Amino acid sequence: MTFRPGGDPVIRGNLNLWQGWGIEPKEGDWSKMHWHMENILPCGDPAMSKYIFNWTAWGYQHPDKKREVALALRGLEGAGKGTFGHALRRSYGVHGTYLSQSTHLTGKFNFHFMATKFVFADEAFWAGDKQGEKVLMSLITDDLLMIEKKGDDAAQRRNYLDLLMATNDKWVVPAGPNARRYAVTDCDPRYAKGKASEPVRKAYFAALNEEMANGGIAAMMWDMSQVDLGDWTPHDIPQTLALIEQKQQSLRGLDRWYERALQTGRLPRQLIGSDGRPGWDGRPDCATTSAMCEATKEGDRGMNYTTEKELKDYLKKEMKINEDGGNTKWRVPKMGHAGCKFPPLEIARARFAEKFGGSWPWDEEVVQWGN
Repeated sequence: MTFRPGGDPVIRGNLNLWQGWGIEPKEGDWSKMHWHMENILPCGDPAMSKYIFNWTAWGYQHPDKKREVALALRGLEGAGKGTFGHALRRSYGVHGTYLSQSTHLTGKFNFHFMATKFVFADEAFWAGDKQGEKVLMSLITDDLLMIEKKGDDAAQRRNYLDLLMATNDKWVVPAGPNARRYAVTDCDPRYAKGKASEPVRKAYFAALNEEMANGGIAAMMWDMSQVDLGDWTPHDIPQTLALIEQKQQSLRGLDRWYERALQTGRLPRQLIGSDGRPGWDGRPDCATTSAMCEATKEGDRGMNYTTEKELKDYLKKEMKINEDGGNTKWRVPKMGHAGCKFPPLEIARARFAEKFGGSWPWDEEVVQWGN
């Protein structure tokens, strides 16, 4: 047996497990879901709205390829994330899977993925799970997938999985500086529980579900299959505030330590030198190297072993403070303690945000370095 979505029933003598779409595409009305995708899911953001439409269309037009980007919907309970997710899942028929437990998404035994093309993971992943993070990354982008059934040998096959994620949590996905695997959007809460009255919520979702149950999904699939995507690919990810916040939540190591200093506008002070000599507590845009190394220990595990060279290399090569008016060779006047002089706070923040590909949610009340 083999599995190739959209392929012939028999491929090179192997039975193709692909049974076709769950619903036959057909012209019709899906205006309510169209409005939901345009206004509620992207919270009115035109760039994210276009991405959601194209991401959905690309999957219908290229069933034999992976999107390689997971779409993540973040919003309050009852905002409408599941309505969209289940509509897509139903369109994939037996090849669409709904998951609500992390062990079914990133666990060892995954035979349920044997003939799965589309996965709707609803509150099924914790972004702080470092082991699960590696599995999730593999599911999204790797060409091959190891399938393992309990009590049976593992077998390797081509990976065609596409993933839609939904959660109420602030931290949705582990996103690094480039974040090429995730497109994240905040959903409009106007119809969420506690935000709209129950009669209003019931009327909105009843009409939406009725449309989907009576030809809306087929109509959506029909129109999506006709969309001219040109050279667009799912990798054209909008830099939304929601995605930037995922990067902020996912900070590790020296990035995490430096971001805290930039948020507060306060560099680590050291009143007593590490060698026992009197310390220094002078100008606010400078800090001794020993004080900074001590401050990094308050971050992630393993930061206890950060060396002064690693710290200065980070500030010089990654944050480029020397290019912005700072100095990694600065020393405390008349005392000799090694340290760094930093650029103005606004410039240092801009350089940090540049590394992560966009704006950054800074504390606007802090505008300069302070003691």
